[in-house]
Amino acid sequence: MNENHIQEIVENVIESADELLEKGKNNLNPVEMGQLIAYAETLCIIRDAVSGYDLAKIGLDFDIDGKYLI
Repeated sequence: MNENHIQEIVENVIESADELLEKGKNNLNPVEMGQLIAYAETLCIIRDAVSGYDLAKIGLDFDIDGKYLI
């Protein structure tokens, strides 16, 4: 898997998570909150797995927990 594939995956996960955030964290039902947690965990796992890559280029150069969980 190359950097472009990883970037595309990250973009898709972020897009799905951001759609949930549009409702507001306080307006999510338990299932939606679970989905948001899963998306955040997925991004963290990917970030940890690609430590040798340029995180800015991949789109993971931000505080994932701060954006999606706090």
